[in-house]
Amino acid sequence: MSSVGTMRGGVIVRAILAMFGSVLLVGTIAGVNLWLFIWPYFIIAPGLLCLAGIFQRGQAAAPLAILGSMVTATGLLLLYQNLLGVGLPHGGWRRLADPRADQAA
Repeated sequence: MSSVGTMRGGVIVRAILAMFGSVLLVGTIAGVNLWLFIWPYFIIAPGLLCLAGIFQRGQAAAPLAILGSMVTATGLLLLYQNLLGVGLPHGGWRRLADPRADQAA
């Protein structure tokens, strides 16, 4: 019985990966870079999985709440920056540390 459940889970994972690849392929053919909108969810999803682990294991999984909250918040911040086009692209951290760096160049 467990081997049937494992096989079914493997088929589901393969189907999800195939659909994800197909969506990215169609977006590339259509000239739309969907990866710009999708990548923050790869940070949000593990954070949400950590938070879901709390409900399954109870108080013993309390450290997962801290980790899950930090990872999810970081992913949401990156999604926000990505959707609004704000952030620090192209050496922005250098400009943030030394605002005169743009004037010298």
